Amino acid sequence: MKLLALLLAVTSGVAVGTQPLLNGALGRSRGVLEAVFVSVSVSYVAIVALLIAKATRSGQVGLPFTVVAWTLVVVAALVGGLALYLTTRGLGVWYYTAGLLGLVILFAGAFVTPILGVGATAAAVIAGQLGASIVWDQLGVLGMPQAPFSPQRAVGMLLIIAGVVLVRGL
Repeated sequence: MKLLALLLAVTSGVAVGTQPLLNGALGRSRGVLEAVFVSVSVSYVAIVALLIAKATRSGQVGLPFTVVAWTLVVVAALVGGLALYLTTRGLGVWYYTAGLLGLVILFAGAFVTPILGVGATAAAVIAGQLGASIVWDQLGVLGMPQAPFSPQRAVGMLLIIAGVVLVRGL
């Protein structure tokens, strides 16, 4: 279970390193607030869908949702989803993934931290974040500045990985 948690934390870090790439590219082309709107709206609609799926499957969720609360949450998600659809036609589908990556980050934090502890979770997330960021910098995707891989970057990544090992005590 600890290995799975560690892998999920690193995956979350990859999401942390990828989300700014997507939001930054969208912010540059459409506006910063607009990029945040897309990301948060996608996250909200997706988490409501997951909560509904959980409630449908198991008949319960861990929060005291009354009929009124469920109604408000679902209506807000439907209105938010409609607003998202009406305001984002023509966007590349990859921009929507920033909001889904936000869910990965939040889920991993809630799931992994009780297993690994705060320090080990943070170290693993940072390792994934830096690894993904180095790859995105090397590729210069979505019009972001390109920064070639270098020996200094390799040493930095190795030091971060060593930090994960030291903090986790593997």
